[in-house]
Amino acid sequence: MDSSKKIAMENQGPPGMRTEEVLAMAVVEARSPGSSTGLVAHFDGQVLHVSNIGDLGLLVIRNGQVYAQTKAMTYGFNFPLQIENSVDPSRLVQNYAIDLQEGATIVTTSDGLLDNVYDHEVASIVSKSLKADRKPTVLT
Repeated sequence: MDSSKKIAMENQGPPGMRTEEVLAMAVVEARSPGSSTGLVAHFDGQVLHVSNIGDLGLLVIRNGQVYAQTKAMTYGFNFPLQIENSVDPSRLVQNYAIDLQEGATIVTTSDGLLDNVYDHEVASIVSKSLKADRKPTVLT
């Protein structure tokens, strides 16, 4: 994910840099053995573009409800799809384009949160915290 951040920062201006391209370029740059899940998102001012491989999660909460969310990608129970150097990520990636409105809250998660807390519970916790004027750093 460090490579994804670096690639996104270096290519901030060029039009057409899509989130799935950032993810694919990061895989090429990866030097560590093994595999990983990955999620890259970019907000263009109106639409949240998301590319996801595996069981990481992203929820968009609007008016106290889950408006949109990514779906876990697995081979089977507790076996998420993962990116490897030898696999073209474009064959695995799920892409999303989510229209955002002012007041929407974006929650990115590891699989651990959504394995243990239902998405509507996350929406409830976020909504109650926002109504209580808590800052995101307080939401733990």
